[in-house]
Amino acid sequence: AVVGLEWMVELAGFDRPVNWHKASLVDMLAEARAAKQEGNDLLAAGDLKLAQIKYEKTFHNLEGLRGLDPEDFDAVTAVKVAVLLNLAAVMQRTGNHVQAEAQLAKVLTEDPDNVKALWRRSVSRLATHEYADARADLQRVAELDSGLAGEVDAQLRRGGDKEGASLG
Repeated sequence: AVVGLEWMVELAGFDRPVNWHKASLVDMLAEARAAKQEGNDLLAAGDLKLAQIKYEKTFHNLEGLRGLDPEDFDAVTAVKVAVLLNLAAVMQRTGNHVQAEAQLAKVLTEDPDNVKALWRRSVSRLATHEYADARADLQRVAELDSGLAGEVDAQLRRGGDKEGASLG
């Protein structure tokens, strides 16, 4: 017996993307923030590939903005930094620590004392056996944020254990 199956689908909503060539900066930033949040949700759900694509596209769109006044530049930069930090987290979770470091370098070039970027770079440096550089990053994190001293000490111990194991 042949059974036919029929589906009826109703589109409940559709967010039309912003035209980045014609839109206002307010609209572009709103879309970038929404895309970053979508990436965050994908990352939290473990969908790393889609999260990476979302973050990369968002960064690319923001990177293309030119001629911003200082206040707008700061707003765009804040979103770009958040996107790059999250993109680095995705790359770390997939074991792409060299790529993660490349994303973090973009943040640290503009803000050498970004605590989250230094911390994440130390994670990648530990994973790639760059123990001295990881230790330097962690020591800088401790200098910048004394509230993280306990976490820094724990990470330094883990790094020391890994370093000892690789030398032994």
